[in-house]
Amino acid sequence: MSHDPEAGAQAAALPTNALLADRILNPVRRILRLSGLVILAVMIATPMAQVIMRQFFSIPLIGADELSRFMLISVVMLTIPYTVSSGASVRMEEVQHVFPEWVQRALRVMIALLGLAAFTFASWSVLTATLKNLNNATPTLGIPYYIFFSATAVGFFCAALEFALLAWKALMGLPMYVTFAAEQPTEELSL
Repeated sequence: MSHDPEAGAQAAALPTNALLADRILNPVRRILRLSGLVILAVMIATPMAQVIMRQFFSIPLIGADELSRFMLISVVMLTIPYTVSSGASVRMEEVQHVFPEWVQRALRVMIALLGLAAFTFASWSVLTATLKNLNNATPTLGIPYYIFFSATAVGFFCAALEFALLAWKALMGLPMYVTFAAEQPTEELSL
């Protein structure tokens, strides 16, 4: 895992334990990222299997639409923490850069704290809804709601953790966002 390229020199000067939280969260990020990729593949394969089953065998794949919906929800919710940690969410940095550095830093902290509050509330809401619907299931496949809501609960909880880490980084003046090594260009790109 490497840090934001624009803060590469600053990251090199940091003590090795300064980004311990990033190193701890890195395996979770990798698992969520890989899970999102696998779920996306299943989500694409399900309607394709439905079409093949109907066209060639005249047998509908029962529950394909429900499974696709579940996969769509899961892929979106499980990748939210990755979006937050990599800085790929809407941050309106162009507007932030017109302010002095101390205002920018305060805005970064405030935005991270607001994200933490929003995702903590959302996590609590999903947990509450799940606990109130423990005996319910989806209509066609009978997926229990606690499984159906699990991706949302995990995604929101991990996003809240990522926003807490971003708030701490903003307060400490550390590089905020991380990327995986596979996302770094291997050679100089020219457009």
